[in-house]
Amino acid sequence: NYITEINYMTSQPLEKDYLPIESGNVHMNGKQVLAYTRVRYVGGGDFGRTERQRKVINELLRLVKTMKPSRFNKFAERSLTNVSTNLSETEVMSLLMGASDYLDYETVSARVPIDKTHHSGKLQGAYVLIIDLKKNADYWYSLVYLDKDISEELGRKAEEEKKAEEEKANEDKAGESSDTESATG
Repeated sequence: NYITEINYMTSQPLEKDYLPIESGNVHMNGKQVLAYTRVRYVGGGDFGRTERQRKVINELLRLVKTMKPSRFNKFAERSLTNVSTNLSETEVMSLLMGASDYLDYETVSARVPIDKTHHSGKLQGAYVLIIDLKKNADYWYSLVYLDKDISEELGRKAEEEKKAEEEKANEDKAGESSDTESATG
């Protein structure tokens, strides 16, 4: 139980902040959100866990969009003390200054692998997901570029490049065998 573990590590009563057992929208504190997003042993396994993580991020974005600028600045300052990044403070501040523009963008939530593009398998003794990389790449390109035609074009180009590489390899093999024949003949 994540909440019990966090309570133990922070020397708080072990039963403090348990999630209420009710359906619908629930207001949670940080510890409860952490437990909600990390738990693996409920419906959906790892896909369910990442779905819950996306729900929390989307809800945070929804709340941030409704904040007054003064509250947003305080929220950002308090939040950033808990964030580790390779961005410089200047880069982070620059991104935050443009946040009002970014928050107007449509938010799309998705995961890899997308449904029906994977199956379970075993590789070198380990259980793994076998993923159709092309279908997933096409899906992501269509999301990023908002245009399926771009994904299909990139797929065609990749196929053409692969075919050209195969043809070159066959030509090289053919050239090697004629060189061998003339050297031995």
